Amino acid sequence: MFKFEVHNVIKLAAFISALAVCVTHWHMNALALLLLCTPYLVVYYLATKSNYKNCKVAFLRGVSAIIVFMAAIRLGVYPIGIDAQSAIPFSYFIGIQLTAISASEVYISFFTRNSTST
Repeated sequence: MFKFEVHNVIKLAAFISALAVCVTHWHMNALALLLLCTPYLVVYYLATKSNYKNCKVAFLRGVSAIIVFMAAIRLGVYPIGIDAQSAIPFSYFIGIQLTAISASEVYISFFTRNSTST
């Protein structure tokens, strides 16, 4: 029987989001494309079964993943124009994504305790 696991859904959404951003912005150089895909790579890396061990941790990482994927809709739909002013929203959305991931990880590391931590 199929068992629903949150981390598999988040991994799939991270992969689809990264793929959508790469397809939309395929004309950019490699460094800019890597910068755009960094939040999705981080979310994909954090989506393991051991990282979703209890409800509080799963909820916090899930909320940050939802914020990342909502910004992915904006980044994936609208291409970057030729002028320099069009890159400002992209840096803003990348900052939002990385801030959401960092804030959830800081909250998890400081406010959740387990028996293996020192």
